[in-house]
Amino acid sequence: MIAINDIKKSYGNEIATLILSCRVFFETSTQDELTAFVTDNEINWENFIYLSKIHKVRPIVYKIIGQLNIPAPLKDFIATEYREVVLQNWKQGAETERIILLLKKSNIEVIPYKGTAFSKQFFGDLISRENSDIDLIIQPDDLPAAIQILKEDGYSPELDDIYQYLGAKYFDYFKDYNFNKFKGNIRHFHVELHWAIAENEVGVNAKVNTLLYQANEQIVFFKTNIRGLDPAAHFSAMLIHHSIKDTFKFLKNIIDISQGIRQPSIHASGNLLTNSFTNFELKKALSVSNMLSEQLMGISLPQAPDFNDPENIVKHFRDQVCSQEVFHFKKENMVKFIKNIALLQDSFLQKIKFYWLCGKFRFIPGPTDFSEIQLSEKLFFVYYIMKPFRSVIKPSKR
Repeated sequence: MIAINDIKKSYGNEIATLILSCRVFFETSTQDELTAFVTDNEINWENFIYLSKIHKVRPIVYKIIGQLNIPAPLKDFIATEYREVVLQNWKQGAETERIILLLKKSNIEVIPYKGTAFSKQFFGDLISRENSDIDLIIQPDDLPAAIQILKEDGYSPELDDIYQYLGAKYFDYFKDYNFNKFKGNIRHFHVELHWAIAENEVGVNAKVNTLLYQANEQIVFFKTNIRGLDPAAHFSAMLIHHSIKDTFKFLKNIIDISQGIRQPSIHASGNLLTNSFTNFELKKALSVSNMLSEQLMGISLPQAPDFNDPENIVKHFRDQVCSQEVFHFKKENMVKFIKNIALLQDSFLQKIKFYWLCGKFRFIPGPTDFSEIQLSEKLFFVYYIMKPFRSVIKPSKR
């Protein structure tokens, strides 16, 4: 675990305070160490609050910081915002369960994934993890009926015109189908129905999607016993999402990984995880995740795969995850995003394959292309000709 003063020198007082607060939660540092650090260092509390929000760690950090002797207005603000986050998490949990039971009435079984489901399964409650979406795993054959039920329930689909246009081809281009529920102009819930962990262009081995259907766990979710993912499958899917898809954007990614690792069933499964991730061709993603967790939170697996030049690669992602600004998938950041994924490839050959895939996807159409014009079946090939030119003239919004 990196000394907190070294974290401070590299990333600033506020990031160091965030990380030290998380270490107190993980019991790898003490409340006295946090108190001493805050007393001995000048903390820009406005920046601290901003960073807590963009790194999505408020439930854990606010609960820890609220116990310190800090200025009364700051303590009141943190307490108020903490209650708001907790209330939102409760609402998300209740709505997740309601949707699961609503679909079950029509013999459609969906499995909760990420979000409040991960919070309940790995943190033991619905409130310790900041959540924004309701993520559910669905069998593709059940999607048409689920869409109709959720439409009737007041949810608005995001890409329904594209789904209706593509039909069965939709599953070749998309990993999920998304809805929003509004009250007036305010979005209250965002629901994503998944059948894959990451988009095809990320280049993840399709074997990883089998994790989403390993669901033999029973979870008392909100009020009802709900079928959930097996802990090892859920943890593995989240680690793949946070590493390969998010490429360690937030401190929240590391907290999820650390909290998963410290569960006895996961901690004792280091060799099994290594074997699984070797099979998925994602050994480096597991190893980097483990090293970031150890360096930042002091939590690690007893066994994890090794790889060449680990310190430079881990430092690259540590610098990113400890940044004062969260890395976003904008057009100007696309080269960095590609570099991030390339750094997580297990071998030189995999890296070459990934770069080839990046070139290939310059020609594969996406939502913007299908929204611009809907071609007949005979002219569908034109999308592949249009895509390179369209992406320059009118870049997609991610």
